[in-house]
Amino acid sequence: MSGVRGEICKKLKEITPARELCEQIPQENFKDCPLVWARTFRYFTHEFVGFVVVPRTETIDSILFAFHCPAPTLEEILAKLAPDDHMLCNIFQQHRNSSDSMTTVALKFWLKKKGIVNAD
Repeated sequence: MSGVRGEICKKLKEITPARELCEQIPQENFKDCPLVWARTFRYFTHEFVGFVVVPRTETIDSILFAFHCPAPTLEEILAKLAPDDHMLCNIFQQHRNSSDSMTTVALKFWLKKKGIVNAD
C-alpha cells in the first residue's frame, strides 16, 4: 500500500498495540473499537498481502480488507482498565523501561488483569 492511504495506515499503526498482542484480545472485548487490524488481499487474485490498521469500515481500491482483530488506542484501553494513580505510574514506568509503546504496555496490563497469560 502506498501513497496517502499508506501513510495513514502507518500512522494508525503507531497509535495501536502490536498485532500479535491485539490477537490475544478475547472476541467479546473491544467490539466497538473503531480501528482494527485487517488482513489485506489483492482485489483480483485474492492473494494475501499483509496486515494493516484501518478504520473498521474502510475499504481501499484494489485491496480487500478482512477483519482480523480490534486495534484499541490508549484512550480505549485506559477506559476499560479504569486505572488508579498507582496503576498509571506502573504503566508509565514499564513504558520508560522498555521499547514498547505506552499503548502496548497498557494493553499488556489489561490482558494481565483479564488473566490472559501470554501478555508478555
